[in-house]
Amino acid sequence: MTQGGSFSSAANAGGSASDESDADFRTVRKAPPSATSMDAVLERIKKDVAAHKVVLYMKGEPKAPLCGFSYKAVVILNSAGVPYKTFNVLADPALREGIKKFSQWPTIPQLFIDGEFVGGSDIMEKMHESGELTKLFADAGL
Repeated sequence: MTQGGSFSSAANAGGSASDESDADFRTVRKAPPSATSMDAVLERIKKDVAAHKVVLYMKGEPKAPLCGFSYKAVVILNSAGVPYKTFNVLADPALREGIKKFSQWPTIPQLFIDGEFVGGSDIMEKMHESGELTKLFADAGL
């Protein structure tokens, strides 16, 4: 505080507060993926979904989900006893945006069975409770 009882800052002195911020605390804006890199991401997703019978795009890893919805999806898949492949969208911002574009679905997690988009955790939960999810696994040969 200054002698008059008010706080002094770079902004009050005509500068900007961000000029004096430590580099660790400055806002960093990441550019969205370019069209070329997004095409590559979409192609990678297409190959991954085709290569595995059950694919879950989630936040975190199965042993350590980083959101409640991803946790719920993992619990459902584990209870079904089917093998599945996961991809952590938090590890790759381009993948996180790409999967939303690929499926035309705005939220994570996203489940694919036999190459087809099924839905997120709420849809998975309803299908699990009704037996529809078990039927999809059986139809996929699992």
